Amino acid sequence: MSFPKVYWDQALELAPLFNELVDRNTRLGLTRSDYMVDGTTDLLLQVELNTISTSSNGLACGISELHRILLRAHERDLDLDKASVVGNTAIAQHAEALATAWAEYNNQRFLENTTDVDKVRKCFAGLWSLEDDDILISAIESPELFVLKPQREGGGNNIYGDDLRKTLVRLHKDGRDERAAYILMQRIFPPASPCYLVREGTCTRHNAVSEFGIFGAYLR
Repeated sequence: MSFPKVYWDQALELAPLFNELVDRNTRLGLTRSDYMVDGTTDLLLQVELNTISTSSNGLACGISELHRILLRAHERDLDLDKASVVGNTAIAQHAEALATAWAEYNNQRFLENTTDVDKVRKCFAGLWSLEDDDILISAIESPELFVLKPQREGGGNNIYGDDLRKTLVRLHKDGRDERAAYILMQRIFPPASPCYLVREGTCTRHNAVSEFGIFGAYLR
């Protein structure tokens, strides 16, 4: 899909602003901020800010050598039983980390320039926790305006339309503990454009929607 230059320029302005929001020191960060143009408002709206999926590209050339080192160092230990494998202790703090991130999400103190704050906020699509019963009921009544997204890295498995309504009805009745596993987002309606899709060696022409990704980098 072709994007008007005005959105290209807007996304380039946003890239360094999102870099400032990463609270780390002495780090090399590679990010990609994905956007869609909403056909109902003509606004450039952010879909997500990718970190892992983009930064791992810089490690690809060294993965084979890493595997060789691990094999040499741990070859005799490959038959360890599951009870001997070191546990993932970080998972116990996952819910706490999400709650902390939510508390800081709308805190503008991380950007001091009010003009920059307005630029970043302008590209935000609506985003809500399912702990808010009012927005949950609104989404049940108008499911076509929302998308339900699992809180997992990598995207995918999004829920739309009547499936979204049924899922929210279930969560509203008896799934309060399960609500933290999802996030509710404003649905973006990007315009479709002709493009060529290749699948299993066959190229066909279809109308499709596209994301617009801008790569960014920071060194602190």
